[in-house]
Amino acid sequence: PTASSSWEDRVDPAHRQKTIKWLLANQTSSGGFCGRTNKDADACYCFWCDASLQILGVSELVDANALAEFVEQCQFKFGGLSKAPSQRPGLHFLDHRCF
Repeated sequence: PTASSSWEDRVDPAHRQKTIKWLLANQTSSGGFCGRTNKDADACYCFWCDASLQILGVSELVDANALAEFVEQCQFKFGGLSKAPSQRPGLHFLDHRCF
C-alpha cells in the first residue's frame, strides 16, 4: 500500500465484516461492551468497541441508548467513572477523557 492509501483500502472486506460482527456481539444485555466472550461489560470496552465501530462506519448498529445508560450507571456521584455500575472508580478511570 502507498502512504496515501486509506485503511479501508488495506482491510480485507471479509475481515472487516468479521470484526464488526465480533464487536457487535460484545454489546451485552446491560448495554455496555465486554472485551471477551462471557465477561461482564466494562466502561473501558464501551469506549474501545464503540470507537472501533465508529471508525468502521457502522456506529448506527450500536444500541446507543443502552450504551449511554450503562456509562451513566458507571459515573460515580463524586466524580470519575468506575469499571462497572455499583463499583468505585479506580485511578485509571478518573482520567478518562474518552467519554
